[in-house]
Amino acid sequence: MKKGFTLLELLIVIGILAILSSVTVLVLNPAELLRQARDTQRINDLGAINNALALYSGTAATVALGTAGTRYTHAGITVDASSTAAFGASQCAGDTSTVSTSSDRTVLGAGWIPVDFGDISGGTPLAVLPVDPSSGIGSAAKINSWPLVYWFEGSTASSTWELAAKMESERYKDGGTNDVSTNDGGTCRYWYEIGTEPGLDF
Repeated sequence: MKKGFTLLELLIVIGILAILSSVTVLVLNPAELLRQARDTQRINDLGAINNALALYSGTAATVALGTAGTRYTHAGITVDASSTAAFGASQCAGDTSTVSTSSDRTVLGAGWIPVDFGDISGGTPLAVLPVDPSSGIGSAAKINSWPLVYWFEGSTASSTWELAAKMESERYKDGGTNDVSTNDGGTCRYWYEIGTEPGLDF
């Protein structure tokens, strides 16, 4: 005679599965994994922009890297263009840059990075200017503490630049197991900085 599962056996199996799924969620922490994925994208995006800027400064007939003393960002944030606190006040003491925002992602000089990548010999390596994967998601509320945006500042006179982004995962941020903010050679331990500006100290 065939014997099926009893109600008690089914309840025990369901209980075990519920416990295992809860433990899996706690151990894997999907929210943290998503933050890590966004941080990886930030690192890759800034690397791609940095490489494009290196090609531009090495091959363009005339190198123009924006207005000195101005920090550029994608307009996923709301900030007065003359604000001096947007980047530095609570993160990096001494920052006095003004801020310029643009929603344009074009790579031909009118985008949030005011560089005409079309002047690169062989054409631009970027289809559009990357923006932070969380750009526009709560960024405006965080502008005076931890904005999740990309920043660019350049010097036409010295043909140097700096790019910066805030890491959000426990793994990549300041003090994390793969801390990229403290070990990037820059002056601000709270931001991942990359570029050619000596000391990354814009």
